Amino acid sequence: MKKTFFFIASLTIFFCSCYYDKEEKLYPNLIPNTCDTVNVNYQKHIKPLMDQYCVTCHGKNASGGVNLSTYDLTKSYAAKIYGTLNHDSGFKPMPKNSGKLDNCKIIMVRKWIETGMSN
Repeated sequence: MKKTFFFIASLTIFFCSCYYDKEEKLYPNLIPNTCDTVNVNYQKHIKPLMDQYCVTCHGKNASGGVNLSTYDLTKSYAAKIYGTLNHDSGFKPMPKNSGKLDNCKIIMVRKWIETGMSN
């Protein structure tokens, strides 16, 4: 009887202790907002994001016919970029074979579009 109780208690503790989730999702109001979306522009915010996550495939060789290597090209695909990064319905989720970017980066793209896509 004691062995059975000990076994069940051990399993319960083991499975309860393995719970993991992202702190910012569990406690969104307790984490300070470090996402600066004031005066988002292409050179300072969007280009580095495109260079890091997109241009490897969507540069001069333009995978899928989409080239995001310059300001003008990125601007012409802005709505599509937002939909794919945000994993919206009807858009192919990007980056390919990767998880969704963090919310701050996606919000930056949205703010850039909403404020007129400044260079």
